[in-house]
Amino acid sequence: MKFGSRYQVDENWSDNNFQPGEWECIITKATETLSKTGKAMVEMGFSIAGQGELRYWLVDDQSSQEAWERTNKNITRFFDCFNIPRGNFNVQSWLGAKGRIYIDKSEPNNDGKQFFEVQRLIAEKPQTNGYPQQRQQPQNPQAYQAYQQQGQSAFHAPSQNQQQTQGAQRNNGNANKWQPQPQQNQYNDFDDKLPF
Repeated sequence: MKFGSRYQVDENWSDNNFQPGEWECIITKATETLSKTGKAMVEMGFSIAGQGELRYWLVDDQSSQEAWERTNKNITRFFDCFNIPRGNFNVQSWLGAKGRIYIDKSEPNNDGKQFFEVQRLIAEKPQTNGYPQQRQQPQNPQAYQAYQQQGQSAFHAPSQNQQQTQGAQRNNGNANKWQPQPQQNQYNDFDDKLPF
């Protein structure tokens, strides 16, 4: 038998079988290193089930104001994409995080070759219609001031039941004013992220 006499083209010759589109991936590698230009970066491996692993680089570019702003947007999008708490730079804790990415072929290089690459991290945006979230002014300013004087960082309007109780107390001749009760709130330390 002559060499190559039974050869057939097999497009799946590598361990990678990438298809363009949106895919769920898992971070399998995260290593802090330096870019070719000396900028701090994290080199990561994103594994897509049944397709293979793609490399991704998150560069901390502080060479100009514009680069710094772009870096902050990219890092924030990365954290949101993989549900990693914003500001968590313990890269080893990123391993195993799941997110959604869009992959497609790159532009042809000098040799005309194209490779699959991560073209976009897909992160759910908060529903702010493109504007920063703003807190609404309280409907009862006196109660709000009393609440702030108690050292609380968030205002909770009285519930319907509390309002009825308050009205009943006034009708019974009780001169005590309603005082808002401190409530457990997961947002106490994050005033800018209050849900109202």
